[in-house]
Amino acid sequence: MAQVTIKLKNISIIRGEKQVFSNLNWTANKKEHWFIMGNNGSGKTTLIEIIMGYLWPQKGTVEILENTYGKTYIPKIREKIGYLSSWLFKRIKPNVLVKDVIASGKDASIGVCRCVDKSLQIKVKEQMLFFGISEYENTPFGNLSSGEQLKVLFARTIVSSIDILILDEPFCQLDIGQRMKMYRFLKKLSKKTNCPQFILVTHHIEDVIDVFTHGLFLKDGKIAMHGRKQDILKEENINKIFKIKDSH
Repeated sequence: MAQVTIKLKNISIIRGEKQVFSNLNWTANKKEHWFIMGNNGSGKTTLIEIIMGYLWPQKGTVEILENTYGKTYIPKIREKIGYLSSWLFKRIKPNVLVKDVIASGKDASIGVCRCVDKSLQIKVKEQMLFFGISEYENTPFGNLSSGEQLKVLFARTIVSSIDILILDEPFCQLDIGQRMKMYRFLKKLSKKTNCPQFILVTHHIEDVIDVFTHGLFLKDGKIAMHGRKQDILKEENINKIFKIKDSH
């Protein structure tokens, strides 16, 4: 029987005067890598905030890694969830050294970890080797290109042992060449025995590389379609859901 990692049941949430979700249901299992797509305002950010425990629905239940929110200590659950977003680029001070940025992922701080022991130093070096950034160990974060910075932030996210890795439009600042390099690292990571479950939020179909097994389309605060990637990632589905009309 598959191990459930994310279970949202009958989720309803109102933000201000807007009904974002109404009776939303979604279940994801271990070893399933999901992509989430939808237009701006469709609820992608809200969905991630619910999973992270930053936003509480007015109705429904949230179960993450077999823990029910409201009956568990959420900060402990967050330790098992990695979060990588383009906004992190702006949160890291440019003078912080690469090794310190990566180490800060241990306690989810921004840039400087409060306690770097020998074990953490080893893990930091392992991640730098994995991403091919060992030469930048003592380089200030601000001196790197956006592509190298993303590798550092990626290493920061997985320096701890996590079960879920949320990728919130992480490639939006990269050019095509840099994107292709990051796709290769994602594929490489997916082959590791301790690989976390990927949850990718994106606007770009090209980001949905072959490691992703399942997908979810959001539209107007509802799940328009979800399931196995090969069943839903089809041109006719995308045209219908997002109302893309043929100009011919």
